[in-house]
Amino acid sequence: MSATIQKEINKQKQRGKERVKKTAEVFTPMDLCLQMVKEIPEAKLKDANAKFLDNSCGDGNFLMALLSVLSKYHDRDYVLNEMIYGVDLMPDNVAEAKRRLGLTTESKGWHHIVCADGLSYDYSFEPQSQNSMAEEF
Repeated sequence: MSATIQKEINKQKQRGKERVKKTAEVFTPMDLCLQMVKEIPEAKLKDANAKFLDNSCGDGNFLMALLSVLSKYHDRDYVLNEMIYGVDLMPDNVAEAKRRLGLTTESKGWHHIVCADGLSYDYSFEPQSQNSMAEEF
């Protein structure tokens, strides 16, 4: 078993069986995220107008993989502020994704990672549309 798979198993154990059962959280291992991102055509990765969305971003593995690869073609701040977006139901996952990405409240990209239900969110990524889902869990 790879180290990244073991890391994801440990995350789920820390969250507890009840939460995993209630939310069906399953985190994609980082090495698999990187493999998936590397399958994106290079022309799309180089396109400064491209947008990338993870509508169940968890704590940001896929977003981190995107940041790593897109930063080879674009300025890191541009990637964070203009290219990647994430939505997750759990507030602690959103906070961890923002922390891992290095986003601060002053970053334009801060509003690109939101706590919302991916099935009903309007995908506006405007500050006022970011309702906390914490009370439901």
